[in-house]
Amino acid sequence: MTTETILEDFVASQATPGLSRQRAYTLNRMATILGKDWLDIGPGDMVRVREYLESQDHKPRTVRFYMQTLRAYMTRLAECGLLPLATLSAIRKV
Repeated sequence: MTTETILEDFVASQATPGLSRQRAYTLNRMATILGKDWLDIGPGDMVRVREYLESQDHKPRTVRFYMQTLRAYMTRLAECGLLPLATLSAIRKV
């Protein structure tokens, strides 16, 4: 499985089509912000995303949604064996 396939599966698993589109947009936006492959993301990148969103004056609720989406997607990557569990554990603490 590739990260793209997992992303498609993750987005399709959302409860409503509106949420699916929102999650897909969120993850694509974060990939653009980070400018790297999903498998290279670490805890420092999570902090970077949070700081970027806050610097753009996003509401705390929006920042939380972005971070929850990213953590959920990273969990899916770990479940598929593409992300080390140690990295996932560190990301969840951020």
